[in-house]
Amino acid sequence: MPADEEDERYFQGKEFRDALARYENALRQGQSVYMEADELTDIAEYYMTREREQDADKVIRLALALHPDSVDPQVFLARRQLFLGNTRKAWRISRAIVDQEDREVKFLNAEILIKEDRGREAVVYLLGVWRTLEYDRDHFLYDSAGIFMDYNLWEYALMWVHRLERLFPKYPRTLRMKAELMVCLGRYSEAIPLLNQLLDEDPYRKEVWNLLAESQGATEQFAEAIDSTEYVLAIDKDDRRAMATKASCLFHMNQPQEAHELYRKYLEGDPDDTNILYLDAVCLASLERYAESLKLIDHALEECPDDSPQYVHILLEKAYVESKLHHPIEAMQAIAFAENIRMDDMDCEYSLLKGQVMLENGFEEEAVKSFGEALRSSPSKRNTLMVIGVAYGEAECYDEAIQVMLTVQHTFPDSEDGPSPVPYLAYYYYKKDDLHSSLTYLKQAAEADRQSTEQLFGSIYPGVTPDEYYLYAYRNLYGHFPEEDK
Repeated sequence: MPADEEDERYFQGKEFRDALARYENALRQGQSVYMEADELTDIAEYYMTREREQDADKVIRLALALHPDSVDPQVFLARRQLFLGNTRKAWRISRAIVDQEDREVKFLNAEILIKEDRGREAVVYLLGVWRTLEYDRDHFLYDSAGIFMDYNLWEYALMWVHRLERLFPKYPRTLRMKAELMVCLGRYSEAIPLLNQLLDEDPYRKEVWNLLAESQGATEQFAEAIDSTEYVLAIDKDDRRAMATKASCLFHMNQPQEAHELYRKYLEGDPDDTNILYLDAVCLASLERYAESLKLIDHALEECPDDSPQYVHILLEKAYVESKLHHPIEAMQAIAFAENIRMDDMDCEYSLLKGQVMLENGFEEEAVKSFGEALRSSPSKRNTLMVIGVAYGEAECYDEAIQVMLTVQHTFPDSEDGPSPVPYLAYYYYKKDDLHSSLTYLKQAAEADRQSTEQLFGSIYPGVTPDEYYLYAYRNLYGHFPEEDK
């Protein structure tokens, strides 16, 4: 289990490093060592964050031999059982602890309740304990919130934070926890000012910069997010979290080559990260480097557990890339594997991808049938039609692509759900060499959907903004810029 930022700071501190060195030196020399129970438990926790479970168990055995009634090592053992899903053993260890009034025992009991899906009971239990306290009541509220955060129960954690804010408004660690909770809850717009406030207090907190970058990326403030990742990388040039965020933003800004280079650097440090393998494969596919993309996809499938939701998405990307390589049998096999896993609400996506594979590989009748099935099962007809139109465009069937996009435009004229058909109409008319029609739609494209416009026309008009594409297209058609007509 990885260490959080606060734990990692403690593990890097002089006090802990001295204790760890004393223990490990004695171990190497075959000497006995006497240390306090909390010191030994901290060393066990450290080993757990480094996935050295046998070393952790050895330290705890020593702690219990030296301090058989001490709370810390027994709580550690109970939590080990929790991680293994053995709540009954955890209860047995907890109830055998001599000092039942120790706060760590109270928190352990709450954790066991949470693991038994009794989160509401855990809240009631901890509130009951808190009401009996005479000192450190603020810190108890903070720690209670932390427990619910550890188990991804964000709403419960926020309840504790609100209580902490209301009763102890000057408690120094509330702001950071609340900001992190806003990110976890997907309330990024609320998180951003809190994170900026934290950075005003201390601009060298790279974890806060990372949270800010991720929040900015999630709200499509890609340039700002990249700036934030640069602060992280200035502090630690090898921070992979910042690399991944920056790469994602670059990809969304239509810079897949730059994104790919960052993903490759990330993979140098962690070559088996399934998510990054998948994202880099998507980058390479967008660069039409399909054979390289397929290698990464196959690697990702080897590393990803086949019961993971991500496994299905990797299979679907494999189908997409195999189709681009004109391997329709392999593409359809990948879709069939994905269908066997049967993720909820995926029928439409499977049918769309089947249609795309068929279309790209010359089976137009089968493609039309699959697209019809996708539309029938689709919860969003407009977005499904958009995907079908793009599929025809990618297969260079521009007449059909234009007809589908016109259908979207006329059937859903006021919709702001998803990409606009306008830039696609401009692009497909351009590809048909119907430059007058292309110009009509390109004039509206940047305002209708700036991101799609840049993705489609960025390589045609490099070095200019989407707002200027129309001007240069006009000049290419008529020999001068439009204002020169006046």
